[in-house]
Amino acid sequence: MIKVLFVCLGNICRSPMAEGIFKFYAEQKGVANQFLFESRAISRWEEGNPPHPGTMNILKRYPVDMNQKKSKMIDEIDFIKFDYIIGMDETHINFLKRFNDGEFKHKVYKFHKKDVEDPYYTNRFEDTHQMILNQVEYWFDRWLKKIIDV
Repeated sequence: MIKVLFVCLGNICRSPMAEGIFKFYAEQKGVANQFLFESRAISRWEEGNPPHPGTMNILKRYPVDMNQKKSKMIDEIDFIKFDYIIGMDETHINFLKRFNDGEFKHKVYKFHKKDVEDPYYTNRFEDTHQMILNQVEYWFDRWLKKIIDV
């Protein structure tokens, strides 16, 4: 099983959007049992809060239940548990690579070569949605090759 953790600032916009979309895609491809997708924050600002209404409006398009999702900050257990820790922008990558003196930096990846802008500030949830959708095939191609090679 490949365990993937998406990470953004507050875990209410970008990372839960990616979590929901990737769960849906894995189900559509018939490989959901091969993956675990979750999301976290690098801050406690939104801890315990549900995804932003703009994110939930996007996720209503996908039959994935994210209604119980609550923001949670990443911790050391997450770094141990997950194979891929994917930050949505360079700030997240810097935080994640420095976590615990860089012990887990080999698990840290940037979601896209460009930063995925935060719709919390821009209110462009559809732009963020499209950027995430544009990367789904890239990531699944990468992961499915690993499953086949095992």
